Amino acid sequence: MDRRIRKHANKVRMARRMAWEAIHKDRISQLPDDTLSHILSLLPTRDAVRTTILSKRWNNLWISIPNLDFDQREVSSDKFGEFVDGVLSLHASSNIQKFRLCSRNSYYNGDEYLSRNSRWICDAMRHNIVELDLHIFDNHGSSRLGDLQLPVSLFTCKTLVALKVSSNCMNLAPPPSASACFPSLKSLRYTLGWPDSASMFEMLASKCPVLEDLTIDTFTFGNAYTLNIPAAGLKTFRILGDLMDADKYSFSINAPKLENLVVSGQVGLSNYYFSNNAKAMVKAEIHLIHGDSRENIYHVERAPPLLEGVSGVKYLSLLTPMFSARSLPSFDNLKHLKVGLFRCSYWGYVIELLKRSPNLEDIVLDIWTSTWGKQEYVKGYRPFNPPEVVPICASSHLRTISIINFMGYDDEFEVVKYLLQYSEVLRRLTISTRESYLFKTRRMTAEKLHKKALKFQKCSKTCEIEIIINSETDRHKNCSCHL
Repeated sequence: MDRRIRKHANKVRMARRMAWEAIHKDRISQLPDDTLSHILSLLPTRDAVRTTILSKRWNNLWISIPNLDFDQREVSSDKFGEFVDGVLSLHASSNIQKFRLCSRNSYYNGDEYLSRNSRWICDAMRHNIVELDLHIFDNHGSSRLGDLQLPVSLFTCKTLVALKVSSNCMNLAPPPSASACFPSLKSLRYTLGWPDSASMFEMLASKCPVLEDLTIDTFTFGNAYTLNIPAAGLKTFRILGDLMDADKYSFSINAPKLENLVVSGQVGLSNYYFSNNAKAMVKAEIHLIHGDSRENIYHVERAPPLLEGVSGVKYLSLLTPMFSARSLPSFDNLKHLKVGLFRCSYWGYVIELLKRSPNLEDIVLDIWTSTWGKQEYVKGYRPFNPPEVVPICASSHLRTISIINFMGYDDEFEVVKYLLQYSEVLRRLTISTRESYLFKTRRMTAEKLHKKALKFQKCSKTCEIEIIINSETDRHKNCSCHL
């Protein structure tokens, strides 16, 4: 009997130990080296190196990671150079997928700092880099744009596909000995922000024969300048940033194959020119803040050439001042439109856009509540006046309408009423709001909004109206009704 009890007790203890081991077993360390190396490559290099303290299993895993990410903000300035030198000397992988170097000098003298960065880039280029991301700044005050010389191997690298550059001291002018530059570079992101950076960029862009994706980050970079962007194969172009006195800069874009355009920030209104009419363009996002604060940012008398340049797109997002109706181009190919509304006087502008978009199928109206004043207090306000001629798109193509941040003003209800009354093929009208907006404007509850929407006459018998009430905690309470 005692033997059976002891045997049973041993089995119980063994089962408990196996259960404990199953719960507490280090399963991550059991993964294959390739999988662990991939996981480590997603971390900053500093954190990847730190995993060596976990166990012997992790000792040499980091030396073969395909991505290296050095950020001086994560390491003390006096130790950063030693850390980068050590990692590059021990890195055993023959290939580097991505190399990122974020370096700001506030410790070394200028020449020593530039020499170190040049050496690190040169070492990295020996590993068949695919993506190179460089943020190098000399805050010591002695260096100027162009002082940091880059290795010739950077300009002739056949594996480099993506390049990001932001620097106040780097020389990106291709050397005379490099006859064929960036043979495989398809994506370029460049920061314009210092004297001579614009001319250096033009020289760089002209040496990228297969460039498809270009992003320019801007801030004030000198005197008035016209930037020429010749890129025969360019498909996506973004210009982002903040330019003081933005309208003194201009951008001439020669990209006949351009499909996607993003212009965002305080980068001016009237300084973009397209050659070849950009006939291949499909999608454009124009999110502009007027560059001259002395002018009325909510109304501009004449639409800029930029709108004419994107008039052939199918997808358009506009966050701009109102342009006078007579200066708006026609958007004959437009299918999907999103418009940011700064003032209650924008409703007439919306109707003008509908008139000029005969094939429009979907429209999103995004009300910026922070700029939306009471109608009686808005300078130049005129009540919504339904047009005598119904826009062609409303009677034949318009399928969905979304109004975001509905405030409950009279004009908003009149616009909803008008669109429901004349949109013959409309499938869905979505009104998104918050109870606080409705209560502040009209002392209206969500239930009252729902009942008011039900009373509107509807031209399309298949149309569904959806009221979305967003609570203050951003949780959604949806109520849908069919008219």
